[in-house]
Amino acid sequence: MSRQAPATGSHDGPHRAPRSAVLGSSQLAQAASRQKWLTVPGLTFTYQPPDYEPQPHMVAVQNSSITGFTCANAVTNPLTMARFQYALLHERSVLSPASLKEMETVEMLDAGWAAGYLAYGLGLIQASVNNYAGTTNFTRWGDYIGHGGDVYGFTSQQAYYWGLNATISITFNTDDMLDHHQDSNSLSCQVVEAAANILYNARIDMGCRSQM
Repeated sequence: MSRQAPATGSHDGPHRAPRSAVLGSSQLAQAASRQKWLTVPGLTFTYQPPDYEPQPHMVAVQNSSITGFTCANAVTNPLTMARFQYALLHERSVLSPASLKEMETVEMLDAGWAAGYLAYGLGLIQASVNNYAGTTNFTRWGDYIGHGGDVYGFTSQQAYYWGLNATISITFNTDDMLDHHQDSNSLSCQVVEAAANILYNARIDMGCRSQM
């Protein structure tokens, strides 16, 4: 399951001629591959004086090395990401059992903005898009194992969801700098809620629109 939308990521920006001359063939292929997916600019919002109303600004070029942590270091489309997550977490065909066990061994963050909210493993997050009854134990509708993220102009959420036995990948070419505005978390919540109610007659309300 995926929503076809521009894939998040970043690229190196305009290449100068001297630099392109020294790139190896594999590096050139990688640069061309990134550019293949990055065809739609992102949109970010900043607050401008004197009224400090959020104003949109286009993000056409950026370098992921300035974002810190691991932001914007995966470049693909939502369908490919959903298939990768499914192979990794449902089919369990990507890594050895020992490696996957390490990835799935999570600890609740106890500091920073996500303290008590996100449980982190090695490259995987265990959390929930269920605003009313979600857990970090992967036991209720909306609970997931996966990884979301945002960077200037883009936001995404890709995960394997409890109860659905499905992976969902959603990407927006806007970031989360504007309140009361649709984003990947609120849309993921709506998709999971709809799938649970339509496919499994779950009759749940996960409070998806309370995020907006």
